[in-house]
Amino acid sequence: RDGLRLSGLDGAAVFLGKATAVALQLLVLEVVLAACVVVFYGIELNTLVPLILATLAATVGVAATGTLYGVLAAGLRVRETLVPVLLLPVVAPVLLGATRSWEAAIDGVPSDAWPWVGLLGVFALLFTAIGMLAFLSVAVRGESGQTPDVPPPRALDVAADLARQRVTAGVVMCW
Repeated sequence: RDGLRLSGLDGAAVFLGKATAVALQLLVLEVVLAACVVVFYGIELNTLVPLILATLAATVGVAATGTLYGVLAAGLRVRETLVPVLLLPVVAPVLLGATRSWEAAIDGVPSDAWPWVGLLGVFALLFTAIGMLAFLSVAVRGESGQTPDVPPPRALDVAADLARQRVTAGVVMCW
């Protein structure tokens, strides 16, 4: 948390970077799973547009929500247990919407998929906006719940600290 606070980076940029990393990992997993489903179950994908849009919107929604809730629980001892308990009820509309849109598109009735794709898009935009607005204030709160007053770091001091951390991490990894 101190490194994040001292970096001088915009909270929205940090949030977007973390959410993008999660979204890319999810997309790779989704592509592999979708290919396996098509091959093993012999499904014909006639309408790709609703499938692709639903997949992208659901991925962005889950990544943004997971990133935000992960930061909320980051300082707690029970974070590994608490994050899924908090996250599952919130992403339930995404799971439902993605399932229904895929079902409608695979059944050959893509017009039934569009309302669900719209729901997924609204969810993704909503949680991305909330995360961008609230991320830095949530991420840098101390144990007391107050945002500490930290003077802005000088660029050279931050660069030197980062270089020391990387060298230390490299030595530890080689050891």
